[in-house]
Amino acid sequence: MTRFTPIAVLLVVAPWLLPACDRTESPDDPGSIASKVFDPQAELELQPQVRDYLASLEVEPALPPEHVAHMKRWCQWREIPASLEEILQDFRMDAEVGILEARVEGACVGIGAQPGSFYLKSLVVSEQASVSDLKRLADDELLILRLMAVLCLARTVPREAMPVLLSRLTSQEEFMCFPGGCVGDYMTEGEFAWELLHNRRYLDSVYPAQPLLPAGNLLDTDLRLLASEAHTHLHAIIVRYWDYWCAHLLPPELQERWAQRHTD
Repeated sequence: MTRFTPIAVLLVVAPWLLPACDRTESPDDPGSIASKVFDPQAELELQPQVRDYLASLEVEPALPPEHVAHMKRWCQWREIPASLEEILQDFRMDAEVGILEARVEGACVGIGAQPGSFYLKSLVVSEQASVSDLKRLADDELLILRLMAVLCLARTVPREAMPVLLSRLTSQEEFMCFPGGCVGDYMTEGEFAWELLHNRRYLDSVYPAQPLLPAGNLLDTDLRLLASEAHTHLHAIIVRYWDYWCAHLLPPELQERWAQRHTD
């Protein structure tokens, strides 16, 4: 799991948290999304405020058009395959010749702060793959293709991404991740899904975060994960995440809900 300094996290995430904090649920309405964490095959019955929130994400693209245009030029310079079929073939050929370790890089990595190969390929996949293509790839035997699929689903169709991401939270298969900067670290598929739930721009470190749930629903989901033995590998990052925001930007009602987790 890659570590970030508090200042870096504040600069990236602060723009979304304050306006999202007032989108909370009543204590009598626990949140149907979070209640499905343990039954990912069940149909998600989105509450109106969550449905509206996800719809607003789909209206506002995750990536600004000028950013995409700039990255397409990088694709040409780096000779990234221009078609979905070529990209999938490249990943499968790597597996066939024994390159089994999945490696994920973000939009601004390395000493030159350049977009990584995985990130550039994800732009092509996001543009050319259908929702059904991405859902099929999300169940692929190759980890790298599953990671690509959930990233592109979260980026392009948040409502379709929700059940897929929730179903991946238990996975502890590891890969090397470089979300931004020069330093990478091993993380699990479950951690990657968790990061995308909290920020579909996880690999776009230069932009403010865009969580796939309003703050109140996000907290409710994480509280359920903390109570689950099947998700113990996520507990440390969940505690760090909410402890930090309780000390900085969370409104009193959410701070109280977080503080009460030890007594519930």
